Amino acid sequence: MASTTKPFIRPYDSSKDSNFVFRVCQKTAAPGLLKEPAILIAPYIWCVPYVRLCPDHCFVVDDGQGNAVGYIICAPDTPEYVQKYKEEYIPVLEDLDPLLKKPQMEPPADWGTDLPTAFQTF
Repeated sequence: MASTTKPFIRPYDSSKDSNFVFRVCQKTAAPGLLKEPAILIAPYIWCVPYVRLCPDHCFVVDDGQGNAVGYIICAPDTPEYVQKYKEEYIPVLEDLDPLLKKPQMEPPADWGTDLPTAFQTF
């Protein structure tokens, strides 16, 4: 028997919605982002920061069975969000997923020494 419960909008619940929201973000990404590693990183750029920094302003479309099938996320104050993003989100980004770890590499010793003339050959 089919359910008669209709989809509805409800507040985001981190205890049950994070995986759904992550997948919806990946499924609705722009075509240019559908390949790895972009598709793996996309939620950490366009979704995760909002649900971590502004959870009271995040909502999901519930399919009527408790599954989030869409989302509405926002920051009520953009300058405040940007500040929190820099101070609170960026420092923990590497801890969220090993994929986001910075590569361990040093620039070459002569890095930047020829910058004044680098484009003169074009």
